[in-house]
Amino acid sequence: MGTLRWLCFWVIAATSWVCAAAPAPIPAPTSRLVDQVGVLSDAERAALLARLQTIQTSGRAQVAILISSGTEDAPLADYALEVAENWQLGRAGRDDGLLILVVPSVTAVIVTNMPDGVTKSTLPKSQCTSS
Repeated sequence: MGTLRWLCFWVIAATSWVCAAAPAPIPAPTSRLVDQVGVLSDAERAALLARLQTIQTSGRAQVAILISSGTEDAPLADYALEVAENWQLGRAGRDDGLLILVVPSVTAVIVTNMPDGVTKSTLPKSQCTSS
């Protein structure tokens, strides 16, 4: 009976340790475009940054892009929300922050948790689809 208890204890302990894996660290918002993977050329990076600046100065939205090497075991939507909150995207009273999270190793694209300020003006939900 004692051996069975110890076996159950170690199985539960090991399961808890595996399930409690640390989430991927959130990078510092050093720019509107953070490319942790290094997939963009200098020209592509400059073009995207110019586009993001144009969107922000037009008053439509405050958009940032994170190209990440992964989210560890965190679901994409949870990690994206955590990054967006940490980076404090969006202007006060406008609810217009939008994070585009790109993980090149993942074969899906998810646009989630878009604030009302963005969906009403810049990216209406009727024009956004997911597959």
